[in-house]
Amino acid sequence: MIIKTLNELSIHISWKMIYIGMHNEDISTYEIIDYAMMRIEQGADNPEIFELAGAYVDDYDYILNLVQDLQENNLDEQIEGRKIRLAIVYNGLKKKNTKFIDGLIELTELWDKLGFPSDMPHIVQGRNNTISPSEYYSQENYDKLYNINYEWFKAELLYLQGYVKDKNSLS
Repeated sequence: MIIKTLNELSIHISWKMIYIGMHNEDISTYEIIDYAMMRIEQGADNPEIFELAGAYVDDYDYILNLVQDLQENNLDEQIEGRKIRLAIVYNGLKKKNTKFIDGLIELTELWDKLGFPSDMPHIVQGRNNTISPSEYYSQENYDKLYNINYEWFKAELLYLQGYVKDKNSLS
């Protein structure tokens, strides 16, 4: 649940981010409807938000059109996508696997799902390196890579929290 995770992390949720998340299939219609209801409880009075709150979960196109109408034009699409990525990484790192081989596979699958972005901290055995399988598949390497991934997450979190604060001070 991307929206719930970003709320927990105190990251600003925008309709543009939700729109991107729908297209990437990272945010479900159920989550969007739930978010719309929360916004109404917080005092939102936009008619599209009321329509979203009353939408059917399986009416993807209707929900997509409403979210498209709500999205903010002045937001950086790349930053909004990074918010989604942050939530996915956080959810992947929440619980460290006790089995190092499974943990290494999970980390690699996490970054594979994200398309192995150029700024990822993860190292994949045999991908632009000459790390042997015996070096790679070890408890020591898993601990190291898990910590590197977690430090990347913390830095990205601080950046995105600061980015929102900086943007808000400009307006």
